[in-house]
Amino acid sequence: MATDVLGNAPEFCRWLFEFTAKCLNAHWGRWEDLWASEQPSIVRLADEQAQLAKAVYTLTNPVAAGLVTEHHHWPGVISLLARMARPRVYKRPVGFFRENGPLPRHATLTIAPLPALAHASQDEYLATLRTAVVARETELARERQRAGRSVLGRRQVLRQSAVIVHGGMSHPPAPARARSCRGPTPNVGAQQVARRASASSRSRAVLTASFELLPLQGRERSQSAFSSPGSSEPRRHRSPRVAGGNKWARIEALARLRSFLAGYREAWLQWRAGARGVVFPFGTYGLRVYAGVCCAQAP
Repeated sequence: MATDVLGNAPEFCRWLFEFTAKCLNAHWGRWEDLWASEQPSIVRLADEQAQLAKAVYTLTNPVAAGLVTEHHHWPGVISLLARMARPRVYKRPVGFFRENGPLPRHATLTIAPLPALAHASQDEYLATLRTAVVARETELARERQRAGRSVLGRRQVLRQSAVIVHGGMSHPPAPARARSCRGPTPNVGAQQVARRASASSRSRAVLTASFELLPLQGRERSQSAFSSPGSSEPRRHRSPRVAGGNKWARIEALARLRSFLAGYREAWLQWRAGARGVVFPFGTYGLRVYAGVCCAQAP
């Protein structure tokens, strides 16, 4: 979840997807696509209910996937509730970026409260979020109990491998398109790939653990992080632009979206006809950045 204060969400997504693809492909010594080819789904969260629900969904996603019992057991990247009040310092990933390149060696991330709960004190905010997270984890535990399922567990998550196991032999992932998602990938030679894929085995396990896992049977052996589930992924479903727990907040947000689309279309038709002084509605991105069109001020 992110608050787009400067209106740079498209550029942020481009940079994020490009360099995660480059780093992970170099780390694993693989090629081809990493991210999906369709545009990312960016949903405006209209009210407190929607924001809190998405925060809980994000934090408990490893629990819902049957990987761990509680969110803080997840060994990968996660926003632990106990640490949300403190800035976190992250080191630049090794294996892809140049040692003396322009990217900073460290970056500091400060997690701010949800905008709808910004009025609450830090203790009140964390208590609200913790209560909602615990309620969701309890619900998921009951679902597992009814279905007779267990979780993979932190230790087995860390045993995930970025190689494919066939008959007891390990092979690096082939440059296949299966289950991959489209995104920019590094153009490097075999020697460079081998040199860049030198991160620690634990980092490799944590990174690969976010991918789809093999079925849980026989889970004492290492599993491939590039395996695919037997079920089919849902297709051709609606991609929402707005979410809201309150009906009227959602209706208001949808009305603003319709107003923007209508205003943008009208301005675009005039601009295409040669009216270069036409004013586009607030929120216009592509033509503002790449064509320098005039845009309305923030409401």
